[in-house]
Amino acid sequence: MRTIFAIVFICIYSVVISQNITFTKVFETRKKSVPVAIINNHETYFHVLRYNKSAHDLTIERRKKPNGEIVAFTPLKLDSINAKWFDYENLDYLIFEDNYKLYFVFTQELITENNTYLKIIDTTGKSEGFFRLATGSTGSDNGVKTRVYQTKGNKILVRNTNYQLLNDYERNVLTLFDPKTKKQIWKKELPRENAETLGSFEINDSDDLYYINYRSNMFTPLYICKSEVNSKEVQKYPLSITNFGSVRSGVIIAEGNTVLFSGLVTEQKEKRLRYLFYTEKLKNDFSEIIYSKTFPLPDTIRQQLTFYDGTEQKEPEFKFYYKQNIFLNKNKLQFVSQRTSKDNYNELLCWNTNVQSGNLNNIEVVPRKTFYFASRTRFRNAGEAMSTFKKDSLSIFVSEHPGNFGMSGKNFNFNKYKKQNGTIGNLVRYKSGNKSLIYKGRDFDLVPMRYISENTSDDVFYFVSRKKEKFGLLPD
Repeated sequence: MRTIFAIVFICIYSVVISQNITFTKVFETRKKSVPVAIINNHETYFHVLRYNKSAHDLTIERRKKPNGEIVAFTPLKLDSINAKWFDYENLDYLIFEDNYKLYFVFTQELITENNTYLKIIDTTGKSEGFFRLATGSTGSDNGVKTRVYQTKGNKILVRNTNYQLLNDYERNVLTLFDPKTKKQIWKKELPRENAETLGSFEINDSDDLYYINYRSNMFTPLYICKSEVNSKEVQKYPLSITNFGSVRSGVIIAEGNTVLFSGLVTEQKEKRLRYLFYTEKLKNDFSEIIYSKTFPLPDTIRQQLTFYDGTEQKEPEFKFYYKQNIFLNKNKLQFVSQRTSKDNYNELLCWNTNVQSGNLNNIEVVPRKTFYFASRTRFRNAGEAMSTFKKDSLSIFVSEHPGNFGMSGKNFNFNKYKKQNGTIGNLVRYKSGNKSLIYKGRDFDLVPMRYISENTSDDVFYFVSRKKEKFGLLPD
């Protein structure tokens, strides 16, 4: 009788936990056709960015909801710009949507220079040619490193960096570009800085530039820097934090006549390194401090993050949490950070700050423990967390080992948390401090990937089973 009851309970439980997610049609797939990102911004369709290794190109599919059928298909034709041997798994790109158009930005890496290009795709799948935004010329033996950022108003910021090893400094050239008008707004060469000092960038409504600056491991001040739209000069303002060590995760927000820095920093005090959540808000001309607040890592979180993980130190301060995503809604700033290494995707640390008062409202740990060799798998981002912020609530979706369902962020124990290998696992969601099982791995496996979704009433996931694939739609 007990055995029968257990079987009935499991069947009922499986139905309950899976009843919200619905699936599209099942489609044929090919081993050398790999989805790398999903853009879900509309109620009637979503986009899939895919790496087609056979054609050696990235393609964009516009798929109809709820059946998932392709209604528009766009090959980006990247080989017309890049070398035939280039591995698109390593492509540095930015993709976003604005007014029903997709904007795809990527960097072409050459021996003597890096070129950043833009391609625009409309709702019918028709694309324009490549438009060059910026060029970074090699000025050192280490070449030039290019990063692209999406800024306020969906403008594009291109950062070209030359690192001079002998003199130990960075030379950074920034270019701000408006993709709608296809015009450069400004180009700025920043002052030469000690290596690894530049962090978050912010562009305000007037196209003024803000960024943070400090010298790593020097325990010198943390600065907010500003360069106005029509100026080549840079103003530096030291924030009021004392005993400052480094910024582990941080963001600048420039709204109206104020500028705010908020992040996870380290402090050296009494010969001990410790984490602090630090927020400071100023007038945007640096004439007045509106508030400056610090909050230590709560004891409950510190206990959860105190463990050995292949290092000689077990304290949280020796674990590095880097920005994964940021969401700003009215006065609520949601910051998602994560601990990762080359082949490991570990726990996330998320906090919520009130930008009006500077108070730390909430902080939580999101469990994750995934390991795989990215160079040996078809899906390079199988450990990725998919985070969204809708209806004033943060959701984080992760794939986890089935044996971990009983462990939430509140009772997370890294050493007891089972390691997930590859893509065979359960899809779980962390929302408002609660954990729920969305899909229990069976015939199809969830494949996490880069995910962008705003203002829709559902979320979209990719599932694969050998030569079959389908998409799951989950109501918010």
